[in-house]
Amino acid sequence: LEFRRVLFRSILVATPKLLYEFLEPTPAKPRGGWRGLPLVLAPTQTISQICLTTDGIWLGTQLGLIRYQDGRQRLYPIGNRHTPFFVFRFFTDRDNNLWIGTRQTGLLQLSGKAIVAYDASDGLPPVLDAYYFNETRDGRMIVSGRPNARSSCNETFFIEQDDARENPVVRFRAPAGFCHHTLTQDERKNWWLLRWLPRQRIYKAFFIPGPRLDFSAGYDLTAADGWVDGLYTAPYEDHEGTLWFRCQNA
Repeated sequence: LEFRRVLFRSILVATPKLLYEFLEPTPAKPRGGWRGLPLVLAPTQTISQICLTTDGIWLGTQLGLIRYQDGRQRLYPIGNRHTPFFVFRFFTDRDNNLWIGTRQTGLLQLSGKAIVAYDASDGLPPVLDAYYFNETRDGRMIVSGRPNARSSCNETFFIEQDDARENPVVRFRAPAGFCHHTLTQDERKNWWLLRWLPRQRIYKAFFIPGPRLDFSAGYDLTAADGWVDGLYTAPYEDHEGTLWFRCQNA
């Protein structure tokens, strides 16, 4: 389901119900191995994603947020006890703030011990299935999500991390008919979008030379560029500046 490297010391893998840590190779076990970590979940509770911060390991579930550290766990039932928020996605920004995307209940930011909620009063839709996060090179947050279950296209917003700003949320305006799912700025300040073609049910990669987000300068990648149309997840940029796309059919 999900894997993360823990502060460059070990690797964690999560399935919907279990959490494992990779054991480094030794002379006795040259290929290493896996060790199950103690974790207690409710019968209907499953893990949606892992996130790592200096405060420990965070697990997102449909019953809230779990902080896991040194074999101990604590549940943060974000929302209320009758309708806890489904924690669906995480992101840790450069200031170690934890951004939390929920299923149909909007966007939260955990900064230290304080939780800040972003909602319609800040410029977000009344309902936002927030599931993709990124950060621009100038420190703005990029949040993409579907405004309702019937929509096949996402809406994207920039969030200014400035307490003095009266309206921190700015809606990203794509050209009419341009259906996109993710927006990413790489370390060279170029922009990448996954453009969804609903009739063909495939994604195309749309590239815009940066640093300005100018659609008139952008273009679709084709087979001549090495691109293969398919079903993709959000890109990941490694420490060398290479962008990786995971495709389900390639």
